[in-house]
Amino acid sequence: MAIFQGKGADVGKDEMEPARGETPRENSTNDNETADDTLVGEAQVGEEKTVEVLLHAALDPEAGGLTWRPYPDMRGRLDNVCLLQLRCWFPPMLHDVHRHTIFRRAIQGAVHKVQRQDSRQLLLQQQQQRGQERGGREVRALDIGTGTSLLSLEAVRAGVTHVVACEGFPALAAVAQEVVRFAGMEKQIDVLSKRSTALEKEETGSIDLVVSELLDSTLLGEGYLSTLRDLYTRGLVSPNACVVPARARVWAQLIECPELPSHFHIPTANVACAGGGRPLPLYLAPPTNGPAAGSSTAVAETGSERKRVRSDTDDATAATTGDAKTQKQGFAGGPIPCIAVSAPFSLLDIDFAAVTSETSPGADVRNGPIQMGLPLTVPVLRKGTLHGVLMWWDLIPLDKTEVYTSMPRNPSTDPLWQDHWKPCVWPLATPRAVDATQTIPVQGAHDDQTMWVEVGGDDMDQSARRLREGPSPCICGLHAPLPVGRVLELNDASRLDTYRLAMQQVLGERKDDVCTILDICDGGLVVSCLLDIRRDLGEEHPICPPSSKLVSLEQHPWYAAVLERSCRSGGGTNCSSAQNNDAADTQLAVWRGAGAGEGWDSAAWGEDVHVLCGDGYYAKVGPNRPVWSWLNFWLLRTALAPVLARDVVVLPFQARLMAAVVECPSLYRVHGGGRPVADDDLLGGWNHDAYRRAVEEGAARAMCDEDRDLPVSLANHPHRFLTPPALVMRLDLHHAIDWTAPRAEDGAYRRNVIHVPFEQAGCVHALALWVDVDLTYGAATGSDSSLVVSGCETRHARQTLRWLSGEKVGQGEEGGKRWGVEIKAAMDLAETPGIWTECRIMERGGGDGGGKNGEDERD
Repeated sequence: MAIFQGKGADVGKDEMEPARGETPRENSTNDNETADDTLVGEAQVGEEKTVEVLLHAALDPEAGGLTWRPYPDMRGRLDNVCLLQLRCWFPPMLHDVHRHTIFRRAIQGAVHKVQRQDSRQLLLQQQQQRGQERGGREVRALDIGTGTSLLSLEAVRAGVTHVVACEGFPALAAVAQEVVRFAGMEKQIDVLSKRSTALEKEETGSIDLVVSELLDSTLLGEGYLSTLRDLYTRGLVSPNACVVPARARVWAQLIECPELPSHFHIPTANVACAGGGRPLPLYLAPPTNGPAAGSSTAVAETGSERKRVRSDTDDATAATTGDAKTQKQGFAGGPIPCIAVSAPFSLLDIDFAAVTSETSPGADVRNGPIQMGLPLTVPVLRKGTLHGVLMWWDLIPLDKTEVYTSMPRNPSTDPLWQDHWKPCVWPLATPRAVDATQTIPVQGAHDDQTMWVEVGGDDMDQSARRLREGPSPCICGLHAPLPVGRVLELNDASRLDTYRLAMQQVLGERKDDVCTILDICDGGLVVSCLLDIRRDLGEEHPICPPSSKLVSLEQHPWYAAVLERSCRSGGGTNCSSAQNNDAADTQLAVWRGAGAGEGWDSAAWGEDVHVLCGDGYYAKVGPNRPVWSWLNFWLLRTALAPVLARDVVVLPFQARLMAAVVECPSLYRVHGGGRPVADDDLLGGWNHDAYRRAVEEGAARAMCDEDRDLPVSLANHPHRFLTPPALVMRLDLHHAIDWTAPRAEDGAYRRNVIHVPFEQAGCVHALALWVDVDLTYGAATGSDSSLVVSGCETRHARQTLRWLSGEKVGQGEEGGKRWGVEIKAAMDLAETPGIWTECRIMERGGGDGGGKNGEDERD
């Protein structure tokens, strides 16, 4: 294999990645951030022959970092990647019975509307020409991003004669074909594995009805409008066609939310920047009401005309009764709280079918025209601080039908809470104080891809001009490479203080006047903390004198730029790369080498590294793989042995894989208990066995254990621990990996089995896995718990959930039985580095009950 051409960001793009989001993909950066781990391209074999190949990412056991390995089953791997990407948000959509019911009724109404459009004479004429036996003319529908073909099936049930269902993900298209075949509707439904942009007139015919769910939390981010515009422009859909969903109304509300700045503010940026003007999906609680004052009615101003927009706040400030009850039961976590600064108001009305009148043949359909909302004057209800604008939308599938809303709901008490379409926020770059005597000008705008808003502009003409220019760009230049999870980490003052304190302790114990400190994680957070120590204690302080060499290993150019920006904003501290170390006042150097120490500048940085550190962040590994991240740190630490001093201090000292059985009712409900489809009857009775099999096969082919599970931040969801957190396996970061150590028969580097009792009764919904980090030896031995960084306490900390049965278990010994959980773990460091775990609930009878004779074991 001599030549390879590919691009990680375009994982399977020619086949899998739909234009404008043919299959909805949640763009929330809260729980679903992923890293590119697949390359598709061509390899040249010989002089003329080329073959298509697929490489998958794996940790490099010899040098650390990612390496690319050929995948033998290309088609199977592409399908597997697709199904693993879907595991976060597709099951909640399928289990949203409320959504399915509303769309089903809307499709029924749309079919009846189409059938009534023609006159009786024309209907009779068409019947005679086509030899139809039943009344009503033939109705043809197009289902865009069909998924498992659910809407197509409902369309046929409602009376549609023929459906063309297109799906950009081949694996899902294959599932849809099987579901359609099982339903016996192959003649009525054609499932095409392609994007709508690739459809031809000969494939679709004359379309009377378009159905789709190309919607995300921001409403327009999956390209529903641009997709419709493309269909109309190319003449595949007539201007008279019925569209489901037909319209949407965008609601907004001014809110106070002290947690909001930590989701977008980057401490190292030297300017106030909200990150680009697009709405940010978040887990937000319904705004609580503050003391209202004055009118609660937003006013739309159109010349001399003034309209009442909306004053009812009941639906947006749903009662949060039940929170006290859940807290009393020991539940922790939940959505981000916020306070209403204004009443809800209607910001934008979007008519999806209106693109027919706005689009001309040959028009540019990428972003579409900018549509301006009415200028509003929004009264302030209470004195406080305005942090942002809350946004949600009401989806109107068809006129005179029910409305589906993405408004904030309480997951503990509201049965309609869902996890796939979240409320969003436009954050203000600079929070502002407000009081009840004020009114704030607000105006929204949108194109085919996104929405943006202008808040509080003194000059309405300038505000309108800025709106017409599109979303405000990111002016700090740092938001593009930094996912929200990383931004939250950078804003976690407690976490940063813990690293500073640990570094002060480590450096205070060293007697060297000259010390080389190497950070091997992206962004150099720990050495940045040392720069803060120098600024706070003074450069001549013995803990970190100027003679100490600070070096950051940066294999990602974006993070080298972030680190350089951090240095510039830190009071004049300079940063240089390995190719530019001439500046005498350089305090932090960037090393772009890796492996066994290639490119190490011993003349500038010293012969040996005395302190090796890092916070476990690697952009290419992704934020949802904490185990992979710390294994990568360990592999790098081992590979860098040639440049490490014999008495090198490694910070963190060790990482610990932890586990606990958790009860999380809201997440368990919306994910169907971890089953791809919990009950076919809830989805109109359509058999989804094909989807179940595909998901199970995809999980079985996962390249690492974490890819099989659901990545979450439990802090965003009500939950409680049924077992105490238990240590599953240690990563001895202070020691290099011993490649000569004896292995198990299956090649595992290390194995462990633990049994953990239940400390309280409840429903076993999931096994939560996360990584705790002991920064120093004292933290590892328990003598200094303040230097432990937990992976399960904050909104940025990530865990993975392994779904369990949901059965109710007792506490300890209850009813003559002893309840517990058995967790098995195996670490592989040679072939496919990772830690693989298994879990089962164990119910033992009274008496001795030990061993096989007294156990009732359940997976």
